[in-house]
Amino acid sequence: MRIKINCDVGHGVTLPINYNHILTGIIYQFLKQSDPEYAHFLHEKGYELESRHFKLFTYSQLMANRRDIRGNQIRFRSPLTWYVSSPKQAFLENFAASLTQIGILQIARQQLRVQDVEAPRTPRIDRQMTFRCLSAITISTRRERDGKLVTHYCMPDDPQFSELVRQNLIRKYEAIYGRAPKERSFAMAFDQAYIKKRKGRVTRLIDFKGIKIRGIVCPFQVIGAPELIRGISSPKPDSEVRSDLWTRSKGAVICNGIRSSVHKKKKGPCDAPDRFQRHQNSRHCLPIPSHWRTGVNSRRL
Repeated sequence: MRIKINCDVGHGVTLPINYNHILTGIIYQFLKQSDPEYAHFLHEKGYELESRHFKLFTYSQLMANRRDIRGNQIRFRSPLTWYVSSPKQAFLENFAASLTQIGILQIARQQLRVQDVEAPRTPRIDRQMTFRCLSAITISTRRERDGKLVTHYCMPDDPQFSELVRQNLIRKYEAIYGRAPKERSFAMAFDQAYIKKRKGRVTRLIDFKGIKIRGIVCPFQVIGAPELIRGISSPKPDSEVRSDLWTRSKGAVICNGIRSSVHKKKKGPCDAPDRFQRHQNSRHCLPIPSHWRTGVNSRRL
C-alpha cells in the first residue's frame, strides 16, 4: 500500500543532496499531527520480532523532470513526485489524514504546496519479475575486519546478497503478519548487461546524518514466492536509509525496503551471474533459469 504525492515547487526549490533524513522527519511530523501516541510508538520502538525492531514504512527519492546537481546541493525546477509506502493501514491513514489537512510539505525551511494525493493501483506480483531501481538498495551484514566486527555493505557481486535479502524478507513478513510465510523460496540477480554498460559504476554513497551508507542502483531479476517478492526490502536499520519497492500504474512496485520500479519479465535472454547457482544448496531457493549468464563484476565508485 502506498501514497503518491505531487507537489508544486513554484520557481524552484533547493535541498542538500543528502536529504533523506529531512523526509524521515516530515513523515514523523505528519504522524504526530494525526496520532501522537502512534508516532511515538513508531519512532521509539516500532514493530518487534524477537530482538529486531521494524518501522515498516519507506519512501522514494523526490522525483522531478527537471533538476540540477551542483556540489552538495540539488535544485528541483519542476513539480515533485514523492511516494510513501507501508503495509500498515494505521500508518497510511494517519499520514494521509495530516497531509491532506495541512496541504503543505515543509522541507528545509521551504514550503511546497501539495497539489494532489492518490493511492496508485497495486500491481500483480508473479513468481518471476524484473525490477528497475528508483533509489539505492542497501544490504548490510556484520563481518570481521582486523579482529573487530564492522558493518559491511554488500555489493552486487557479493555471493551472500541474494540470501541476505531472502532472510530479511522472511523476517519482515513475520513482523507484519505474525506468522511465517507458507513458501520461502527466493533468489535475485543483478542485470549484468547494465553493470557492464555502466562499467561497474552502479553504487551510490549516501550520507544519512553523518552515517555513510553504500547502496546499489541497478536493475535486477527475482524468482520465487510472490508473497516474498511483494515485500522485497533491505535489512538496513530504519534509522538509516529506507527504500521500498514500488508499483506505479505502468509497472513500478514499492514493497518494504527497496525503492524500485517493477516490470514483468520479458521472454528472451537476459544476464545474471552463475554465482547465484550456489544458493541452490538451500532447500528454500529455486533453480536459476539457464539463460541467466555471467557478466562482469561490479565495482565501487
